[in-house]
Amino acid sequence: MIEISEQISHLQGVLINNDILLVFADLDDFCQTFEPTFKTRLLETDFLQCHRKATMSLSEVMTIIVRFQQSGYRPEHL
Repeated sequence: MIEISEQISHLQGVLINNDILLVFADLDDFCQTFEPTFKTRLLETDFLQCHRKATMSLSEVMTIIVRFQQSGYRPEHL
């Protein structure tokens, strides 16, 4: 009986990892077309702007946000 539950938990972990990869792949495809278009439509300002490369890509950040929203996690104090 323990072996079956271990196999099920392993399969659930694989499904979750595959789900994350699918979400990331979709978001990454979207960001590849969205970001260049977005950058060309930004308003120009007189202020100096820093254009450093972020540590995480936009699609990575969006994947974290989407998976958090899908998890249904809500803090108890809110």
